Amino acid sequence: MARPTRFRIALIIVLIIVASGLVGFGVGCYLQFANYMRDLYTPSQAANLVIEYMEVNHGAWPRSWEELHKPFLEHDGTDSNWEELPQRVGIDFTADPAKLATAEEANGDPPFRVVWSLAYPDARLPNDPNRLLLHYLKEQERKRAGRNEQPRGSPRE
Repeated sequence: MARPTRFRIALIIVLIIVASGLVGFGVGCYLQFANYMRDLYTPSQAANLVIEYMEVNHGAWPRSWEELHKPFLEHDGTDSNWEELPQRVGIDFTADPAKLATAEEANGDPPFRVVWSLAYPDARLPNDPNRLLLHYLKEQERKRAGRNEQPRGSPRE
């Protein structure tokens, strides 16, 4: 059996280094992509939490992240991702749902922005959280009108 030459040993070392670099690059790309996806989809998760909060609080808009913690636990069942949600998503806690419900879409987009991605504030998000909120608020107004109820004002009045 022939002894490995220095060339073969050097070639094996180079191939191991290149393979390690490619694996590291692949893992880095995967982690970056996963982070990017979380930044894009957590605003929709936050909008759903706002809707869940409003459902159990008679249409009141949440005033803080703390008020959304209970719906988060009921929805997610664990605190595992709670800490990252406020770091990824902005919510206008001063919004008035009665005023938002009267808004009309312009070219299919809501004219307000009350939930957004902090990492990509100007991005067009999949499952636009503001569109989800507008459709929910409009549906609530239609239900209320069908029961001949007065539209609700700001819950803080």
